[in-house]
Amino acid sequence: MSAIATFEDTKNFYQNSLIAPYMEDVSSVRLSVTVPRPSFLFDLNSPSKKKGLRKLVSSDCSLIFGQDFFSSLYSKYRSYVGMVRHSPKKLKVFTHLFCYLLDCYDKQKVCVLARSSASYDGRVAASVADFFESEGLAHNIIGYSYDNSDENGNASSIIPTQLFIEECTRHNVVYSLKNDIPFIEVRDDEKQSLDIDLIKKEDKKNFNMVAKPVRNHNKLWLNHTATLNGFELSPFAKRIFNKDLEHGGRFYCPFQNMPSSDRDNILIDGEKTVELDFKAIHINILYSLANKQLKGDPYLVDGIERKVMKSLMLRLVNSESISGFKAIITKSGNPKNKAIYAQYCRDLLLYDQEKTLANEYVKPRNPFPFENYIPGIPDDVTGDDVYKIITDKHHVIAHMFGADLLGTRLQNIDSNIMAEILMNLAKQGIPALPVHDSVIVKESDQ
Repeated sequence: MSAIATFEDTKNFYQNSLIAPYMEDVSSVRLSVTVPRPSFLFDLNSPSKKKGLRKLVSSDCSLIFGQDFFSSLYSKYRSYVGMVRHSPKKLKVFTHLFCYLLDCYDKQKVCVLARSSASYDGRVAASVADFFESEGLAHNIIGYSYDNSDENGNASSIIPTQLFIEECTRHNVVYSLKNDIPFIEVRDDEKQSLDIDLIKKEDKKNFNMVAKPVRNHNKLWLNHTATLNGFELSPFAKRIFNKDLEHGGRFYCPFQNMPSSDRDNILIDGEKTVELDFKAIHINILYSLANKQLKGDPYLVDGIERKVMKSLMLRLVNSESISGFKAIITKSGNPKNKAIYAQYCRDLLLYDQEKTLANEYVKPRNPFPFENYIPGIPDDVTGDDVYKIITDKHHVIAHMFGADLLGTRLQNIDSNIMAEILMNLAKQGIPALPVHDSVIVKESDQ
């Protein structure tokens, strides 16, 4: 294999591509320079400081063709680093970066590389990147910056060369999702992951059924992009269940932590998007379980603001203790507690204003931890008062309130609805971003 001679050759290879401006901004000596923001992040375990920034699918991609080329290249890498014993970690990083370079070329993006010498992962990533460059398969840009305002500061990047693309084409190299990754997690009461292989063994048919939608979703997104302000987001999902496959099961993606105002500006394949949602989905599901049709706004009652009523209803359907639910409402309607909470809100606002000016400013402590306070409850209203208002309005489903695991059962139903939506969209090749009871799609797919 003959190496590409110069960085200029690589620039010429990308001269008509979307990353050509980036290549022009990088000097021939490749020192730290200001460049357009790239959007891929190669960092095996560390979370991105830019929440939701795209990673491939963690390490969940593998090559489905071109294994001989990959294997011979990995053997060379072992000699390059003097590896005597098999190292799963190094193989994992090598495979990941190999797939990443392919993905970056396919989508005409630049790969940001975390090669910090302070971590083992960073040192391994750096050694793999340096090996690729020594073989003429990539160029490393060490320590450039996005721009002066970027919170990630300095970073490094790696660019696949023409030789890498030609060799992958010649050997028919294609990557896909690993077949043995379920993209499912089942957690116990302490939020600890249970043995997924044991769960699969106990009910393989059901396991495969709930795993199929999330796998199809992730596979579809290998060929599409979601971006926000020039950064590419991670659309890849995992389904998280509670205790078993009958409770929970919602789709979780890194981008979901963003404020809704940011989600409004997400682009899919460069096109504006719209977020479509179900209104009052859990209340509607409860009515359906009672063989009744919900009529009107379920959160509209006299004496309580609609947004407060909505918060109360969501809390009620996720509460297994009616007495505990009532106690929190009574506490929240107590004028003394309301004054304490109002002062906390003022202190928090002051903290948000001052924290950037003085690092020693201490964040105020919430006087009502563990969500034991509901803002907006009218003065001196008790839990009994509110519960009667709710049960009078929703008498046909009142018998379900307080049932064991009601909240996670409802989540399981809404997650299966979302699973069917994503399955149908995937069959049509339509990329979508799930947000529990809503889905973000391109305006043209609305």
